[in-house]
Amino acid sequence: MKETLPILEETPSIKAHKRQAFWQITFPLVMTVLLVLAVAVLTGISAFGEASGSVRWAAISTIWLVVPVMLIAFVFLAVLVAMIYGMMRLLKIIPPYTGKAQYYVNRAADKIKTAADVATRPVIAGGGLIASLKALFGKK
Repeated sequence: MKETLPILEETPSIKAHKRQAFWQITFPLVMTVLLVLAVAVLTGISAFGEASGSVRWAAISTIWLVVPVMLIAFVFLAVLVAMIYGMMRLLKIIPPYTGKAQYYVNRAADKIKTAADVATRPVIAGGGLIASLKALFGKK
């Protein structure tokens, strides 16, 4: 007898997981990239806007100080994006196997509970018999 598993892609938990992954991973990542790009553009605009010479050189110096930090941040961002992409790939591969594992673990838990009930039944029955006999003969 072959048992079938429910379709894992249609369960409410998988749908909730996809929605949660978008709002907790994809959306903040896109917003952060847009924010970094906006700061970079605003820095460029402020450096070459209409201002006096000392203000312009101060802005250019600031750019030269910020550029290495931004490059390092982009490296970390690239690593983060690669890790997120890898996790997305893994999440597409893993659910059927975790669903099967969960199914078999639940089956094993049911068998273990049944075996534990069978193993303790004589002890409980014996205790009940002794309590009945004490109640019947009036011993305390």
